[in-house]
Amino acid sequence: MLSAIQASYLVLLTLQNAALALVTRYTRSRVGVVMYYSTTAVLMGEVFKLVICLVALLLNHGAEKARREIYQQVFVNKWKMVLVLVPAVCYTVQNCLLYVAISNLDTGTYQVTYQMKILTAAAFSVCMLKKQLTTRQWIFLVTLALGVVLVQISTIGAKTPSETQSPLVGFLAAAGATLLSGFAGVFFEMLLKQENEDMWMKNLQMALLSIPLAIVQMRLKEPETFEQPLLYGFDFWVYVVVSMNSCGGLLVAKVMQVADNILKGMATSLAIVVAYIASYLFLDDANLSPLFLAGAATVVGSAFCYQYKSGKPTPPVAIAADAALRRVVSESPPPESDSKVAELHQPLIQQRT
Repeated sequence: MLSAIQASYLVLLTLQNAALALVTRYTRSRVGVVMYYSTTAVLMGEVFKLVICLVALLLNHGAEKARREIYQQVFVNKWKMVLVLVPAVCYTVQNCLLYVAISNLDTGTYQVTYQMKILTAAAFSVCMLKKQLTTRQWIFLVTLALGVVLVQISTIGAKTPSETQSPLVGFLAAAGATLLSGFAGVFFEMLLKQENEDMWMKNLQMALLSIPLAIVQMRLKEPETFEQPLLYGFDFWVYVVVSMNSCGGLLVAKVMQVADNILKGMATSLAIVVAYIASYLFLDDANLSPLFLAGAATVVGSAFCYQYKSGKPTPPVAIAADAALRRVVSESPPPESDSKVAELHQPLIQQRT
């Protein structure tokens, strides 16, 4: 049963995921307004993340300690900055691909297709982190991929909201974003686990590297941005998109702090349903075909079941032996036997965890 705090963060993360997709879709499909540049939005998102990470470090460590830590990690340990450059490049390109995807797909198709990131993250975890997945988990990963195929098939032959939109281009952009998301996420996880460093510091390093990368991408992809003001086309809703995108990662980190991957998976699955219903009611760009509903249900169910129980259950024999050893310890054993009992007890505790 979820606690009140966990339920609150579940609602917040669900609403954030769904609202981000809806508002982004709205800003990219408006008629009669000056369209903002996606690369500029990516750049401003990185700037917002940098500011948020700085504030978090100041609150956690204080001004003087935060200043020393930033100087040490950014200017002294240059090799660590080089390692952070890898996910920084991936995330920068991924963000641009997501803007392309949401501009060419309706909200429901975009949300469900992007759930392939679970499949890519699992594949990279097996290759890079040597993670072992159960047969049950692989089955749900395969059914997730099949659900994504059903979703994409449901858009073939359908009328797009605009002549400039292409479902195929949107799907390819979303697929590329999922590959980059899986690789970058696992690589970043590997850095955190190997070095056991502050997550805020790593995000700060990534933002510092992503800002110049985003500027380079602006020059290559949309060079006309340099002929316009920096915030060309920005209005209230665009600022909302940038802010929500920057704060989303912080909300996920908080969810992981008070709960675990189960809550995060539930929020992601519920966000798809909420976004699809809201898109159908307010944006009128959702396709209520039986094929899409079947694919969406398959993806939501697979994503939820995969993350619902990722660990292996503790064998009954180990539980019984652990309980017996606890009783032995509680019955005041001789002082010289304490270490032996502890040595026997420790492996069983580790097995349960």
